[in-house]
Amino acid sequence: MKAKPTTEAHDSNHAKVSKPAKPRSKPADKRLKIMRSTVMAVSIRQRGWDYNTLHDLMQTWGFGSSLRKLSLCELGDLLRILRGQQDPAQTYHGIGTLDDQGRYMWSLMKDAGWDFYRLRLWMLKHCSASHWNALYDSEKRAIIAMLKKYARVAQDSNPADSPSTSPQ
Repeated sequence: MKAKPTTEAHDSNHAKVSKPAKPRSKPADKRLKIMRSTVMAVSIRQRGWDYNTLHDLMQTWGFGSSLRKLSLCELGDLLRILRGQQDPAQTYHGIGTLDDQGRYMWSLMKDAGWDFYRLRLWMLKHCSASHWNALYDSEKRAIIAMLKKYARVAQDSNPADSPSTSPQ
């Protein structure tokens, strides 16, 4: 088993102290960071939107309120929307067009840290339906209420990702 690389430092008595080296950034993390900065640049320079406008639109389109929580695929979808290459109604990973309530649900799902697979399993287990459009209104309200609770917990447990506290 390999030992972790260390950097050497000197304490106040000039004795050598070994510290673990910082982990290197993964290429995927770099791509995500570049993609997030590209999304911000396009929204500011090409669209003339400020930070809050972008995040309000992200919420409306169902991307949630944090660029950091989006996958590379979702950032690509958002970038295509910002450049006018894709309609916002087509970004729900092949599940079709969602109504206003469905887009709100999608946004809450992202804020809660869930993915569509997990939500779909929950809908199958509790509602016996695999698609949002097949649910009764009461089931839709129940899912939204449940996701609100999970989103609130996720926001309380990680306030650094809150859109009002720090820009991406």
